[in-house]
Amino acid sequence: MKMLIGRDPADTARRAAAWVAGRVKLALNARGTFTVALAGGEGPRALYTHLAALGGALEPSRWEVFWGDERVVPLNDARSNYGTGTALLTRPLGMADEKVHALAPPGLSAEAAAEASGRVLSERVGAPAVFDLVLLGVGKDGHTLSLYPGCPALAESARDVVALVNPPMDPAVDRVTFTPGVVHRARAVLVLAAGGAKTGPLAGVLARAGDLSAVPARVVRSATGEVLLALDEAAAAGLSAQALRDGTLSEVRVWSAHEATLGTLVRAWDELETARGQCSLEAFEAEVSVLARQLLALRATLWDENASLQAVGDEALTSYARVEENQRMIKHCTVLLGEMNATLGRTSLPSP
Repeated sequence: MKMLIGRDPADTARRAAAWVAGRVKLALNARGTFTVALAGGEGPRALYTHLAALGGALEPSRWEVFWGDERVVPLNDARSNYGTGTALLTRPLGMADEKVHALAPPGLSAEAAAEASGRVLSERVGAPAVFDLVLLGVGKDGHTLSLYPGCPALAESARDVVALVNPPMDPAVDRVTFTPGVVHRARAVLVLAAGGAKTGPLAGVLARAGDLSAVPARVVRSATGEVLLALDEAAAAGLSAQALRDGTLSEVRVWSAHEATLGTLVRAWDELETARGQCSLEAFEAEVSVLARQLLALRATLWDENASLQAVGDEALTSYARVEENQRMIKHCTVLLGEMNATLGRTSLPSP
């Protein structure tokens, strides 16, 4: 299980969209189609907008789209997950209607909708269903999909889609939901969560010991595919680094105020190398020396930042992750400086 921490919900959505685009490419190259179960609620709206902006690059004609859960309401109802997803993603991408599958088709009861959707799922994805990507949210009470704490469907193993009649959820309407097996078998799972109210349930997901019935979002721990938790800094702020130390998380990437600076320096070096033959050696060396000083200064800043974080001994996951992220950037700076030395044919560059 990996984690991505963005600066805020918008930044997290942007980074998550890039990850999803990578999963789309992998699926299309491997199997020729991309099967996805979308999520509802407020969380994925910005993600859908970012994905829609990628347009034809995502090859939407080769997608099969479902939703992980749905309220049994008209498709044009404001509470409909289908309505939100089609407005923000599938229609802007120009997807054909036959590629987009409502989990609660209009005019059907929850039970009839679950049966009908189960048949379509078998035809379009397979039985049992193995999605290329399942997108999940996490509720303040720890629910995911429409699997609420204590939900009987948490123990369902025979069906991929079930009906929930009068579930204790808001809004108080019948629902249709995928069951844990769909998450378990998915090739990739993306969990989106933002805001400090999600820290508690996320801690429940990351804890080594816990009760699925109490925190249904722990279902992601059984996933056999790649799992990415995409959080904003507010959601991650109260989490402990213990999840990294005990192996629950294999990697955490956190946004950095320095990444834009490093990116600018990388691009400047690439441009310098490209233009090398268009200027004198003296001019080239002068430009490289200026760039090297900037890299050395950035590396020194990152070293100082890490020394401060380590001196405090903060057990917060974000602090631990920031040290690791800084270390990655320090290594990148060192590699670039090595390339510059090799290009200039000498072993030293200006010190800061």
